[in-house]
Amino acid sequence: MIAVALAGALLIKASGRVVYENPALRRLLACDPDARQLEADCIRLGTLIIALATRQGAKTQTQEIVAPGEQQVRTIAADYHVRGTLLGPSALGPGPMALVVVERAPPEPLSFADLHDRYRLTRREAAVSRLLAQGHTNAHVAQLLGISVHTARRHAERVFLKLGVHSRAAVAGKLVTG
Repeated sequence: MIAVALAGALLIKASGRVVYENPALRRLLACDPDARQLEADCIRLGTLIIALATRQGAKTQTQEIVAPGEQQVRTIAADYHVRGTLLGPSALGPGPMALVVVERAPPEPLSFADLHDRYRLTRREAAVSRLLAQGHTNAHVAQLLGISVHTARRHAERVFLKLGVHSRAAVAGKLVTG
């Protein structure tokens, strides 16, 4: 199963008014209790990009598309990468606009110390668990770690038991912060 990044986008006028939000942004915001704060951070980034590019004496002309600005936003539910780019007045109408793209950051994998403290995994079991989470078979785990298939199977059985799961996909869910 391949995870697809969900990227929301919005267009913002210099006044800070949102003129367009794509459906993916609506879905992202619907899943986060801090949606208003996330949207406010997006608008703030967009208006900042416009203000910096259009201020008196700016070296960049507003007719150009400016290199994106980027920031990380953390809410109760998730971390997000927020990127903004200036669109010149000829791109979508009179006056410059900012295009802001929001992507939910992938969850961070638990460290060995966290895996040990939370699930009592040994170093070898932690290594096996990471490979299982990537969907590797016991034979491939054995090959990658330089151990026998039987040892890899035993490690996998202990990982499943300690994590309280029955599949490699479920192992992946347990190995991330949350």
